[in-house]
Amino acid sequence: MFVLRRACLFALVISVAAACAAGAGRKPESPAPASRLYLLALLRRGTAWTPERNAHTDSIQAGHLANIRRMFEAGEMYAAGPFGDDTPLRGLFVLDTDSTGRVPALLKDDPAIASKRLRADLHRWYGPEGLSDEYRARAETGARDSMVSYSFVLLHRGPRWTANVASGVKKVLRDHAKHLDELRRDGKLIAAGPIEGMGELRGVLVFSTDTLATRRLVSQDPAVKAGRFVPEIHPWWTAVGVIPGH
Repeated sequence: MFVLRRACLFALVISVAAACAAGAGRKPESPAPASRLYLLALLRRGTAWTPERNAHTDSIQAGHLANIRRMFEAGEMYAAGPFGDDTPLRGLFVLDTDSTGRVPALLKDDPAIASKRLRADLHRWYGPEGLSDEYRARAETGARDSMVSYSFVLLHRGPRWTANVASGVKKVLRDHAKHLDELRRDGKLIAAGPIEGMGELRGVLVFSTDTLATRRLVSQDPAVKAGRFVPEIHPWWTAVGVIPGH
């Protein structure tokens, strides 16, 4: 579990149009005007991960936190944050990327990744411009960090997923988008965005509700009901100001 320090109090946010099922190698169908491409690193337990704490693991953790600060100060990192449950998924980074999808050297050199305590699964996704801008502005005023917990939903390919967007699939996606729009208007869904390409992970949703309520809301999604998506839900922590408007 990450130690909650200022440099790692940023979490993933996504604010892109609701069609989380972009086709093979294509840009997602309708990204929001204020979106931009990021590199999302999902941090999972590596082959050398262990729950025990000792001088060696403490040293790795200290170097990991220092590297987070370096990435943020170098402008390579826009967000980072830990998950609040005990699963192989430990946390995430939101990093800068260019058209080649390069991996910042500071990520490869992170002590937790280099030591294989963690591994980083990388995805290209569309998120909001201004990520962490409000947090930075708060920090400049000397305001203390204020933590908040959200629900983080990974949308995986379901048993009925297909890259062929036939008329029936288009209807499911329209109903999916309508459902997400309704949740946004209610203030329950605070961000949503697609993963680029045609990998197993298709999109991410971020809810202001707890995981129990989020599970109920996601189960009502027409695309989930249709078997196109299968949700994976985690509680996660971030600082106020990381998500624009939140």
